[in-house]
Amino acid sequence: MARECVIDTKVLVNANQPITTRLRKGSLFAKRIGLLEDIKKGKWTVLYSAKLVAEYVEHVKGLKNDFIEEFFAKLVNHRGAIRNYAAWPGRDREKARKCRYPEHDDHVLRTAIRPDSSTIITEEETMIRADACIYRNFGVHILHTKDA
Repeated sequence: MARECVIDTKVLVNANQPITTRLRKGSLFAKRIGLLEDIKKGKWTVLYSAKLVAEYVEHVKGLKNDFIEEFFAKLVNHRGAIRNYAAWPGRDREKARKCRYPEHDDHVLRTAIRPDSSTIITEEETMIRADACIYRNFGVHILHTKDA
């Protein structure tokens, strides 16, 4: 069964490069592409929200490789992707602040909150440092791309 994840915009921006040569095994770029390939294969189900998609569109300029194109196609045709945006009472906002989760990324966390555990995949250290506390409070793990 596929695991559910939210892909932080920074991961997509950094993966949106032309692939002109063979990927260097173990490089962070290769890990980003490997993640997108795993999504394509159905190992991950992508969670998304209107706010997150708007951010993707704003920051991911020009689809520069097939993996990025396929990721956006999943969002459009809803195959392997689930639209999700959790209710956000004030107490949840307070919990996120106590966890030192960055406020400007609350929309990413809200997209990840599900009845069962899910994962945010990012390259932002401030988000990653909040992993244990966010998992305790919301059931959402936060992983670096290299560990996904």
